[in-house]
Amino acid sequence: MLPLEGTLRAADAAERLGVAQSTGHRLLQMLVHRDFAMPDETRTYHAGPVLELAAHSLSRTALLRAAALPHMHTLVDAARESSNLALRNRATARFIASVECDQILKAARARAWSSRPTAPPADCCWRS
Repeated sequence: MLPLEGTLRAADAAERLGVAQSTGHRLLQMLVHRDFAMPDETRTYHAGPVLELAAHSLSRTALLRAAALPHMHTLVDAARESSNLALRNRATARFIASVECDQILKAARARAWSSRPTAPPADCCWRS
């Protein structure tokens, strides 16, 4: 949330994650401890040094993400649907960018930098 939205309060994080405010605060404090977040005097959290470094990275993934985001925003504006960019790695896909639409009702949300399986495990396939 911090890299994409810029700032976050503990109450907002807790609400978005569906956890108690104390849990949201503890999660943000762990991010501060690991330099992923930095609080200010108004109890608002900002991206920390680790995320700032990642934002200015010249890795291939960062370059792909930077090149794709303007086109993803154009697509979302035209289709009024969310857009996700994923890199496939064998049986998983890593979401590296996500642009949300302004629609109120959505069934699921992909999270940038999360991984998802691209195929179900063999033991959950239909058997005849």
